[in-house]
Amino acid sequence: MTRSNATTLPDALTDAELRGRLRAQPVALFLDYDGTLTPIVARPELAVLDARTRAALQRLAAHTVVGVISGRDLDDVRAMVGVDGLWYAGSHGFEIAWPDGTRIELEGAAGSRPVLAAAADELDAAVAAIPGAWVERKAYADAVHFRQVDDALIPEVERAVDGVVERHPGLRTTGGKRVLELRPDVPWDKGRALWALVEQAGLSQDDALAVFVGDDVTDEDAFAALDANGVGIVVTDDDRETAAGYRLRDPADVSAFLDDLAELVT
Repeated sequence: MTRSNATTLPDALTDAELRGRLRAQPVALFLDYDGTLTPIVARPELAVLDARTRAALQRLAAHTVVGVISGRDLDDVRAMVGVDGLWYAGSHGFEIAWPDGTRIELEGAAGSRPVLAAAADELDAAVAAIPGAWVERKAYADAVHFRQVDDALIPEVERAVDGVVERHPGLRTTGGKRVLELRPDVPWDKGRALWALVEQAGLSQDDALAVFVGDDVTDEDAFAALDANGVGIVVTDDDRETAAGYRLRDPADVSAFLDDLAELVT
């Protein structure tokens, strides 16, 4: 797996080689939500999809496989996107909804819910005294948000999370943009979820070019899973290492990319 500095990557909006690949075969498009389709905001409920991006997703879904793979709960991300005909994977792929409404969960995942509920109670108590920190309870994750926490207090948040996960060996900690998550300690992530969606859509690597667009650390699992067998596009203006092969600067660029892709596939 090749990793590159994000700022050195070709621009997915203007790169001629990428446009040639997108024209050459059918595309199966998958995207993250927060920070990709919408800007990062203070609270998850404020990340509202704009009309232009929603319209582009609708156009694309009429002609090709389109999916959203998010750390949000399945029902939450479906409601926020609000586009029929898409594949939706919530909780990093622990829950999947087909375009026809069929729903499936990762086998055996339901058994982790009582552990996550107990851990969430402990997290609530552990971060209660840290101004700006709060716990979001999800079906298959407990997220500790610290976007509004003073930088000097972030180590306290990390110690609180570490203390809870040590008491629950069936969970593991993952990171994101100013968030730490406790998830079931099973070998599953956005990369595995992406290829599961491709298979469930009745496709293979030979049938379509898999494209994933994402911005966060958890999206690196999808970029790595694609490697040379697809196209990874990181959404960032930061100077960081990534397994993606192309870059878009922000959600506005993502919206423009979706418009261009819709023109190519329709």
